[in-house]
Amino acid sequence: MKKTTLMALGASLALAAGAAHAQTSAWGYFEGENGLLQAGVGNAEGQQIILKCDEDGDNKVYAAIHSPDSLAGAQQRPPARDVKLQFDGGRIVDTRFRFHPNTAIALNNRREAVLADLLGPMVDADEVTMWLDPEDGTEIRMIFTVTGARDAINRVFESCGDSANPVAR
Repeated sequence: MKKTTLMALGASLALAAGAAHAQTSAWGYFEGENGLLQAGVGNAEGQQIILKCDEDGDNKVYAAIHSPDSLAGAQQRPPARDVKLQFDGGRIVDTRFRFHPNTAIALNNRREAVLADLLGPMVDADEVTMWLDPEDGTEIRMIFTVTGARDAINRVFESCGDSANPVAR
């Protein structure tokens, strides 16, 4: 009898922990035009981080960091520009993302494997601060709550059939 009660209590606690985890995630999920899962977070300034892929396959997932402010002019080959990342007030990580007019892109391919700079530390973080260096030289600071990132990252990589997940476990 005690064993059954303990097992039921354990199952109840596991369900409660799972429900609490789901409730604390800052990430929203939606289906892209291609039918593949996307995950995103936003802030009060209208800035967003979106994890997505345009097609399924390895090295197809990327992060799109959207800003209402202009980041770069339209160009055939978007420039790689400086980005600083800080997770939960820790050390600052320097990296470079591709800047489009209102979006900075962190890729995960052979030529530009910078997505791990963002996703690696973000899996266990509650907050990320980003400083983007747009073409006009006016630094843009973004702060996002990213609690629950590990689940968001894993779900997007799985939906996209991308086995190159830098945080897979």
